[in-house]
Amino acid sequence: NIVAIVDSNINLSGKRFGQWDVRSPDLLSTMPDVPIVISSFRSQSEIRNMLSAKVTNPLILLYE
Repeated sequence: NIVAIVDSNINLSGKRFGQWDVRSPDLLSTMPDVPIVISSFRSQSEIRNMLSAKVTNPLILLYE
């Protein structure tokens, strides 16, 4: 089940992605046990490193 779509790009914040509104990464602090799927081929490592420093959520990488 998808809980939220999150992106740090402020140009995407509030836009629709299917039935979901794109939310700010600040939302992640309210969901510490929810796994995060990182689905960015080019920026996966950078996103993982940034999130690892900020959240304790399990991280799922699609491109390993």
